[in-house]
Amino acid sequence: MNPRAAGELVFLGAVWGASYLFTPIAGPEFGVITLVGLRILIAGVILLPLLRRAGQVAIVRQHWLSILVAGLLNTGVPFLLLAYAAVHAGGGLASILNSTAALFGAGIAWAWLGRRLTLLQVSGLLMGVAGVTLLVWDELTIKSRASTGAGVGISVWASIVPVLAGLLGAACYGFTTNFTEKYLKAVPSATLTASSQVAVGLLMLPLTIAFWPSQMPSMLAWGSAAALGIVCTGIAFIVFYNVMSRIGGHKAMTVAFLIPMFGVFWNWLFRSEPVTWIMAGGGAMVILGLACTLGFIGPRRAA
Repeated sequence: MNPRAAGELVFLGAVWGASYLFTPIAGPEFGVITLVGLRILIAGVILLPLLRRAGQVAIVRQHWLSILVAGLLNTGVPFLLLAYAAVHAGGGLASILNSTAALFGAGIAWAWLGRRLTLLQVSGLLMGVAGVTLLVWDELTIKSRASTGAGVGISVWASIVPVLAGLLGAACYGFTTNFTEKYLKAVPSATLTASSQVAVGLLMLPLTIAFWPSQMPSMLAWGSAAALGIVCTGIAFIVFYNVMSRIGGHKAMTVAFLIPMFGVFWNWLFRSEPVTWIMAGGGAMVILGLACTLGFIGPRRAA
């Protein structure tokens, strides 16, 4: 991998990791639904020029229903779920939960598409599950200690729901990867991303307006929302597809290892989110499991 591509992947890891910093900042003031709708609308405007190339509109018309489904399950729903997790469980933990998308993708590919998994890949999946279990246990422990006056059942419920939301959001990403491979191979990745962002943004527009906050958000919240839409989504996707076209999708997936690292780091640095040894260990297990599942660890195929 050349230095330029490596630098772009580090940039993407930092930017996508920062989305889990901006979301907990803007989410409480905008509300999760409005923030996500605003983020997707802004990204749609940034990506819209990608559809102006010859033949792209015809492709979108031909596959519009599948594109809409992919957009909802790759943007609308997981953005909402992971934003909820970031606001209520912390951006660092949410970024680690997001990284389990590849684990879900491999499991769904085995169950749905009949893709065979090696023993090492199965071991990676199990290691990822163990890492997530550690993270959930750590989150429950922290919230239980912090709760005063509330019942134990309420404390456990308040702790587990954001984690489950984050995992469900990651599962949506994993499902969409396989859905796209099965039904949308004929649609270029950049066209799929641009059209789905525009479609889901317009679809969510009534909800975005309906849940608009009664009190004007602060400039910090507006800046965070703008950063989410312009940098973390619009520009980031353009950079990602650019680097993927040069080095290939498999190498580009190495960005998945960087996102949780940056997500935890940014939230520790700017929001003083605690990083426990159990959280670090669980995150390391998830990343190691991800490396095994994606094939970055183990015997390499001959070129």
